[in-house]
Amino acid sequence: MKLKMLITGVSGLLGNNLAYYFNSHHEILGLYFSNPIMISGIQTEQCDLTLKENVSAILTHFVPDVIIHCTSLANIDQCEKDPVFSEYVNCHIALMLSTICKKNNIKFVHISTDHFFSLNKKYYKETDKINCINSYSKTKLLAENKIIL
Repeated sequence: MKLKMLITGVSGLLGNNLAYYFNSHHEILGLYFSNPIMISGIQTEQCDLTLKENVSAILTHFVPDVIIHCTSLANIDQCEKDPVFSEYVNCHIALMLSTICKKNNIKFVHISTDHFFSLNKKYYKETDKINCINSYSKTKLLAENKIIL
């Protein structure tokens, strides 16, 4: 039996590669916001995740076993210009999805960032000191601290 996977941010590099990787073994619905994408064998749909009713509508007709959340506002300049919107996209959408997953017994995978570190070392450990230097990294860290497991 194939797992049903919902991948947000399917038009981004990571979401796209995950969709290709899991395509042959799982049923996948990929969500994109503004960059339509067609992947052979994968259903894709446009969805504005900032609107909870859109998420509810998607989950009504595609009930996933797993949500892999790759969506983020990763444009550093845009995050600096609009930190409130950056926080909404990078943190609050992740919190909303994790809450839905917890309530409905759906596994949730949240993709974060390596921007927590000052980039002075080649390799980092989870125990290394975090140094958020921009709005993007601050909102991604906030998401990690708020997500409901």
